[in-house]
Amino acid sequence: MAELQPNGLFYCHACERGDLQRADFYRDRSKKHHLSRFCKHCEGDRTRQAKHQHYVRSEKYKQAQRRRTKRAFYLRNREVIMSKSRVYKRQNPGRVRAYLLKRKYKLTPEERQAMIEEQRGCCLICGEEHKDRLEVDHDHSTGKVRAMLCHHCNAGLGFFKDDPDLLQVAVEYLRMYSIEGGE
Repeated sequence: MAELQPNGLFYCHACERGDLQRADFYRDRSKKHHLSRFCKHCEGDRTRQAKHQHYVRSEKYKQAQRRRTKRAFYLRNREVIMSKSRVYKRQNPGRVRAYLLKRKYKLTPEERQAMIEEQRGCCLICGEEHKDRLEVDHDHSTGKVRAMLCHHCNAGLGFFKDDPDLLQVAVEYLRMYSIEGGE
């Protein structure tokens, strides 16, 4: 508890300062002089330390530590990792892309190629021919693959958040400001 000294100032037992005013302590009606045990600065340190100890024991902290450790390892060994990656990609062409296709869309490269051939290499929206450079379009809420689109059409749908109502508003907006409709 705060100790009143003969000179009218208070003494904090934690930091051992004797030049503190009443305002330097939190109020605590259960204590003598109605002041907390330690000054505000020491109370803050004590509370912060307890919160930090609780955080250090949490799973969130452990995950952050693992991320930092992995990142530090990567930064120390970046050149070696990158060179191994380049060699692997050269020795196994298309394997990384096939893995990503399977993981994200549950498609094999053969299924993707069949979809492209079925569309004759053309984007299903704009109709332009892009041959093998078409991208997989999918529903973001269900994950279901819809068709193969060119980059611009696929990105456009994504920017409109796959919302038909929002796309309809955009169509009306374009018609309102088009050269033919504006005259």
